[in-house]
Amino acid sequence: MGKEAKNLYEQVDLLKKRNMSFHDENSAMRFLSNVSYYRLKGYWWEMQDDKVAHHFVEGTYFEDVIARYNFDKRFRLIVFAAIEQRVAQPARLRCWQHKPISNHPRNKRVAQPARLRCWRHKPVSNHSRNKIEAYGKNSCFQSFFHSTAIQPG
Repeated sequence: MGKEAKNLYEQVDLLKKRNMSFHDENSAMRFLSNVSYYRLKGYWWEMQDDKVAHHFVEGTYFEDVIARYNFDKRFRLIVFAAIEQRVAQPARLRCWQHKPISNHPRNKRVAQPARLRCWRHKPVSNHSRNKIEAYGKNSCFQSFFHSTAIQPG
């Protein structure tokens, strides 16, 4: 059927057979107990000289794989924090300034100062309305659009 699961000792032995070296096998086993062997495959893929037999280049250390994994983890956190700060927060702020989350009386917001009320939806043109209708009558996008846009009166 599928491959049989290997315990931590067998995983380290398999990596040794494939020419990977370790500075500290115990810390490698602790790391493998928290981060999956298969999760790390993408980080050691380029360290192989034979990608069919999964044989590693001479001088490849498990700690180098951990360093790549940790770098990627920190890099993703920095990128997503920048996206959150530059894109998501301003978008949420603009939506919050315009409309309450729902029409329930408890959710009516206090009027905002004039400096925060500068952003407004424009009335919907027929061209835009036709494009939105193309998404389907029950689509999530269409229900969001109808709940937020100012309809021409």
